[in-house]
Amino acid sequence: GRLVGTLAFNDFGSGKTFTESDRAFLALFAAQAAIAIENARLFGEERRRRRQFEVLREVGSEIARELDLDRLLTMVLERAMDLLESSTGMIALWDEAAKTLSFRVGLGTLAAVPESPIAVGEGLVGRVAASRTGLIVNDYRAWPLARPSVLSHSAVTAGIAEPLLCRNALVGVINLGHAGDRRDFSAEDAQLLRLLADQAAVVIENARLFREQQQRREQLEAVRLVSPEIARELDLDRLL
Repeated sequence: GRLVGTLAFNDFGSGKTFTESDRAFLALFAAQAAIAIENARLFGEERRRRRQFEVLREVGSEIARELDLDRLLTMVLERAMDLLESSTGMIALWDEAAKTLSFRVGLGTLAAVPESPIAVGEGLVGRVAASRTGLIVNDYRAWPLARPSVLSHSAVTAGIAEPLLCRNALVGVINLGHAGDRRDFSAEDAQLLRLLADQAAVVIENARLFREQQQRREQLEAVRLVSPEIARELDLDRLL
């Protein structure tokens, strides 16, 4: 069976010795204690898990109401860091024209990393963009593919990243990290971040489309206002 812990007794100064009967009794007691300890631990993990999924549901409802892209990205990153109890994070969005990822928002030590474009396949974020699947690197500072700018401008020791996919199209990548400690990310962390990323990708894409439409409406309104003015001018020099 799986080791839960160790139960031991010592006798000092009385001269008493333990017998095989004592050992057998302790073995029976330890077996019962191990079951109780494991049940209590599983109950605690299940309760924490239920709370995480409840928070995830609340986050999904919260971000769905936000249409400002910059505020939305910050909100998604903050909620993801809270959910996984990470100390740093960043979101990069996919630039279809340049075929690179552009840094958009960062918190913690990752906010200090230079905002240069990230090529597909470069570092943790670039690898996730290339594969369209999540990735955990729990020994980031020894990882051969770590970005030098992240190593030099942050204290990240472990990283996790998930792609932001909307209708199978890449929207961006969310990247979280532990900095200054030796905590690791788990498969459960990856599942939670994947669920959040699925919700966030759709909302981010909607907010981006909303911003583009808003800019388009502003451009058309500017053309509408200017057109009558230039139509009335017949002097070529003044018109130009």
